[in-house]
Amino acid sequence: MNTKIYLFPVRLVVVKWLDAASQIGPVTTAEIANKGIERMTAGWVIKDSDYCLTIGSDAAEDGSWRSVTFIPRAYIIGISGMSHPKAAQFKREGDTRCVT
Repeated sequence: MNTKIYLFPVRLVVVKWLDAASQIGPVTTAEIANKGIERMTAGWVIKDSDYCLTIGSDAAEDGSWRSVTFIPRAYIIGISGMSHPKAAQFKREGDTRCVT
């Protein structure tokens, strides 16, 4: 499996994805939802694998994150984004901030 884990934010993205939906109470067959709810979530890419994309909105120098969202690849409709201005220096060979 191809997985990249970023220990320092490198790529900022906006992800459009389908979230699971649930309905409370009695519903008729006609009222049952037939698709998920479209969401848009923005954040720094923390983990990028064949199975999922994990993004966080707040990164600290000690490697900790806040507001982390795990999105299975099968749920993703589209991704748009940009690179961190210093992305090239973080991707240098031997740099421990980007583990492949």
